[in-house]
Amino acid sequence: YGDKHPDVADIYHNLSLIFKSIHHYDMDLHFNLKALLIDQKIYSVTHEKIRSSKANERFLRRNTDKIKELEPIVIT
Repeated sequence: YGDKHPDVADIYHNLSLIFKSIHHYDMDLHFNLKALLIDQKIYSVTHEKIRSSKANERFLRRNTDKIKELEPIVIT
């Protein structure tokens, strides 16, 4: 597997959802971004997985005070 495999990204995404469900938004963001980094290597920018991960990141940064205090993370 490794850091370019879609199954690994799915695992990170699932971990993100678990942390979101228990209101651990910092860990939600962490795993969401790990999944996004992998997905960006595999899919186009218009793919649903990319759009969904970016939407979740924007939501977390906009609606969570603790997340707003984090430095912006640039994903290329």
